[in-house]
Amino acid sequence: MVKSGLGQGPFSVQIERFDTSADALSAVTLQGHPLEGWRYWRVYSIGTNDLVVETGAADLPGPAPLDYLGYKIVRYQQIKIWQEYLRTS
Repeated sequence: MVKSGLGQGPFSVQIERFDTSADALSAVTLQGHPLEGWRYWRVYSIGTNDLVVETGAADLPGPAPLDYLGYKIVRYQQIKIWQEYLRTS
């Protein structure tokens, strides 16, 4: 169970795949999350001291009416958050 902020109540996720040979992890959202979705992360090297963190997601709004509204509003904000984070890291 993960406790979140900004109006988001506690929610759960389940790890579906943890593959140490591929350095990959995937998770699916469970009860309480405003999105119904799946995410993955994979890390690999492209040279000495150079790593790539690959991530992907497939999301749909959760079952509550506010989940749909939040999905439409926040999806663009989330892209901006990641762009800013990657520029400054």
